[in-house]
Amino acid sequence: MGVLIDIDGVLRHPYTNHPIREGFALYNMIKNVTRVTFLCEDKEKGNYFLRTNKVLKYDHIEETKSLAPGDDVWLRLIKRCRANGPVDYVITANLSLVAPLLDTGIATLAFCVPSYLDSKFRPDGREGQKTWKEIQDEIERQQDLLAQDGRL
Repeated sequence: MGVLIDIDGVLRHPYTNHPIREGFALYNMIKNVTRVTFLCEDKEKGNYFLRTNKVLKYDHIEETKSLAPGDDVWLRLIKRCRANGPVDYVITANLSLVAPLLDTGIATLAFCVPSYLDSKFRPDGREGQKTWKEIQDEIERQQDLLAQDGRL
């Protein structure tokens, strides 16, 4: 029983290399329950990132650099991990990998964190701030629409 976690996109932001706190929270929930294997392109860089962010106790780390290059290198890496032991599911931010994993019969958790939000949807943006009256009016409007819905 084990979980494979892709470091890039789940724990490390792919562009800024900053840690993703939601990914670390997910990892901390999983690590005490099951075996965790990290996936990355380069084991040395992945190991350095984990040590820098105080992830010192993990079960294993696998790299794509050890496989022959190709389009399906990530899928081959995951299949190799699956051959070495049971894999409960894979956590990845690579959405193009989800469908092939599901076709292979491997449960997959697609990890998505928005890197950009339109300022009007941000609570701290000028357009995002709403008065209490606007919030109350919107709640009342939605309740009225719900009450008038003939399907219910």
